[in-house]
Amino acid sequence: MSGGLLKALRSDSYVELSQYRDQHFRAENAMRYINGTRLDDRIIRTDWDAGFKEGRQYGRGRSGGQVRDEYRQDYDAGRGGYGKLAQNQ
Repeated sequence: MSGGLLKALRSDSYVELSQYRDQHFRAENAMRYINGTRLDDRIIRTDWDAGFKEGRQYGRGRSGGQVRDEYRQDYDAGRGGYGKLAQNQ
């Protein structure tokens, strides 16, 4: 092995790479085994996240929640009542 590669394998970058690989493996397992299952009569949906972007940490919808909750027209006590657009009408 070259000296630079050996030094890199001993450094913190190897630890970071190993941690990244473990997290990716856990995310793949979540997508494989959790997506589509049911909990309390609700379907769990998972999707890949491209990473952190400023402004997205509080949700994707305009009101701060999930987009699917904004357009819901029916009453759902488990999700906080009516959707945000239906509440504003």
